Amino acid sequence: ILLDLNMPGMSGFEVMEELKAIEPSTDLPVMVVTTQPDHWIRALGAGAKDFVSKPFKIPELLEHVHCLLEGGLPAR
Repeated sequence: ILLDLNMPGMSGFEVMEELKAIEPSTDLPVMVVTTQPDHWIRALGAGAKDFVSKPFKIPELLEHVHCLLEGGLPAR
């Protein structure tokens, strides 16, 4: 799941809470997208597996997605 933390109506944090409520035993690969440096730390604590900061370049995003799906994290 590629999840923006700043959305109208419901924040990405609220989405992660809802996902846990729906399926608490699953380990979904959630990667958050944010412009706020302090938000990615909170997102990782809330269950996100990775993050990418906006603005991002498509090759960077694809590398993060590939690594996340393969079970690892890209080098930072």
